[in-house]
Amino acid sequence: MRQTLRDYLRSMRLYVSPVFLRENPLVILAVFYTALCFTLAFLFWNVRSWHNGHYAIPPVLAPTWCVSLYAGFSAISLHYWRQVRTPTTYLLNRLQRAEYHAILVMALALGVLLALPPLLTGAPAVNCFALEAIAMVLWCSPRPANRAAALRSVMTPLGIVRALGFIFLLVPRMQNYLFSMP
Repeated sequence: MRQTLRDYLRSMRLYVSPVFLRENPLVILAVFYTALCFTLAFLFWNVRSWHNGHYAIPPVLAPTWCVSLYAGFSAISLHYWRQVRTPTTYLLNRLQRAEYHAILVMALALGVLLALPPLLTGAPAVNCFALEAIAMVLWCSPRPANRAAALRSVMTPLGIVRALGFIFLLVPRMQNYLFSMP
């Protein structure tokens, strides 16, 4: 029990280490867009977002929030797959379990953090978390082990669905439909 907890804490500590920031280019994008998203949410704090019983996310906040979801979930996913593919983690089941629990905690914390900007503008909480769940499914997927394999790979049907999902979620009108669903 004590060793397991120590492994979990060690794995979670890697998400705030200099290695996570240095080796992961998506972290800079995620931090920038999340800060921009929070700034826009505070600017639109008093703007009336409900029209005829339906929530309409402010048009400037919609793509910013979507890109911050993409960058945040992709950053932790990239780090997770980099950690799991190392030979040490591959051979030791307890390290794999620790990495899995660490990414679950980080995804939950990131999901709550990124839900705050739309919630500050009056968005329904359930719809906001549903959109985040869709974004997490689209952008937390295994990546090729190296960049050369990523460049050689052919676009798979799952990759096409992910790309179309990203475009679908970027459109503010589509986000308004998803936010307004009962």
